[in-house]
Amino acid sequence: MELRQLRYFVAVAEELHFGRAAARLHISQPPLTVHIKRLEQTVGATLFDRTSRSVQLTAAGTSLYPRALAILDDVNRASAEVGLVAEGQVGQVRLGFVSSASYEVVPLALREMREEHPGISVDLEPLVTGEQLEALMQHRLDLGVVRDAPLHPGLDFVTLREERIVAVVPADWRIALDESAGLGTWKRCSGYVVALWSAEE
Repeated sequence: MELRQLRYFVAVAEELHFGRAAARLHISQPPLTVHIKRLEQTVGATLFDRTSRSVQLTAAGTSLYPRALAILDDVNRASAEVGLVAEGQVGQVRLGFVSSASYEVVPLALREMREEHPGISVDLEPLVTGEQLEALMQHRLDLGVVRDAPLHPGLDFVTLREERIVAVVPADWRIALDESAGLGTWKRCSGYVVALWSAEE
């Protein structure tokens, strides 16, 4: 059974006229008749009652018609889905992330992804940086959000954002009194000392 034969059968079943079906299919009537006969031979049943004045579906043809529609619909949907997958519009992404990325980076990325690519689902894996690098190399992850990862052969790195690191200690701690302790820029507030580092420090 060929898909082309099913398409021809559906056209005749809907038109109930070989001439109109042939015109709809943009073919001549003789090859259409040949293909319908071959389909009848394949299924082992007569699909149409033909007279000089009319064409009617037989019981076998009536039974085949909804199945033929379903088969052709499945083929069309499969073709469309494969095309969307090839274009990156449908699929699944396995994303690893460090815990700190769950506060802002990952939620924002997921929101944008759902808006721009609603057909892509994301599997989230909370992992530390080292575990992500290993999983990426073993193709168990597609993407990873890591922090302070060493360059790794075979992986491409893109900087998503740079953040300042903050340490907060009581104002009366010895290290807080020593501004030469190397804790970046000091600021005092509410009995605490805050030390700020830039991403470059």
